[in-house]
Amino acid sequence: NDIGNEYVPIGPNDVIFNEYTGDTKSLGGVFHANDWLSFTYNTASNVDVPDNDARVVPGTFPDAGEGEGEDFGVILNLLEGKMVVRALRYETSQRKITAAFGTPGQVYNRSERVLDGLLDQGFITDAENAAHRLGDRVNRLYLDKDSVGYEFTVTANVTENWSFNLNYSKTDKEQSNVGDAVKEWASAESAFWVQALGGMDPNTVFVEDGGNSIQEEVDDLNFWISDSLRPGATKGLRPHKFNVFTNYNFRDGLLKGFSVGGGYRWLSENLMGWLPSNGRNIWGEAYGTADLMFRYRTKLSDKYHLSVQLNIQNVLDEDEYLPGAFNGNDPNRGLRQIYLREPIDYQLTTTISF
Repeated sequence: NDIGNEYVPIGPNDVIFNEYTGDTKSLGGVFHANDWLSFTYNTASNVDVPDNDARVVPGTFPDAGEGEGEDFGVILNLLEGKMVVRALRYETSQRKITAAFGTPGQVYNRSERVLDGLLDQGFITDAENAAHRLGDRVNRLYLDKDSVGYEFTVTANVTENWSFNLNYSKTDKEQSNVGDAVKEWASAESAFWVQALGGMDPNTVFVEDGGNSIQEEVDDLNFWISDSLRPGATKGLRPHKFNVFTNYNFRDGLLKGFSVGGGYRWLSENLMGWLPSNGRNIWGEAYGTADLMFRYRTKLSDKYHLSVQLNIQNVLDEDEYLPGAFNGNDPNRGLRQIYLREPIDYQLTTTISF
């Protein structure tokens, strides 16, 4: 209560809430064909509960999303357990995911801005303005995603002191039904904005002083839809991932209790967008990161053990930027989005166990 500068208790009738229900399942199994060969299978479903502040066109609570996934794999136990090789194939599907994709600015803020401009300049009536306002701050849209991937892992204890882990994965991910309700809204609303001008050139009518013209608002909205709400491969996807890590433990001598390890993480090129001339993919740059680890373990007493570990990520301090998107998806117009790499990072942890 701002007037009285008092806090008023909230009762059960003062709260806006939404209820979601759903069923999930999980089933998995391992079949050991013999001592060195095993097969695995897992399947599961889930329910995705949207954020409390999520709203979709026309300004209502979104429905709960649903997902399903399954994987099957082969496990090889080799060299009397010193090496384990895993190969896995997985599929996932998600329905009615809620995501932002720039919706707050592209849909809600644009709608408010254009309607305000049309109303202030007398192109629409109060009744038309009220009829075309979104019911609440729209900040999400629906989309579906399907993924198919493969993963290959090798874990080995080369000697009693030396171990390493290698992992490679490839994922193909596609999106569909991206913002279908938003696309319908955009088609109807952009037509209404132009029609409200009564035949005037939309290039010459501006929503506000120094702002965009009505035609620029329509063009920007349509570009966002064609660029971000496009079905097919998802922007930002890096299909291939590879990492390797090795560790050596000193178990005797002057360095007893010390461990040193290092690794390398690599990600393939990112999907930046599509050429406007022919729709072909625009790919960014691959990158890799080197890491180091140092650890010391010792016994403080019969009950207490001390471990001190230093992790150094991006040990070479690679700091070049990575391309994210071009203006208008045109490489000749320069970059409009870049990704900055995290600089060298030191993490020191101390653990006492008992």
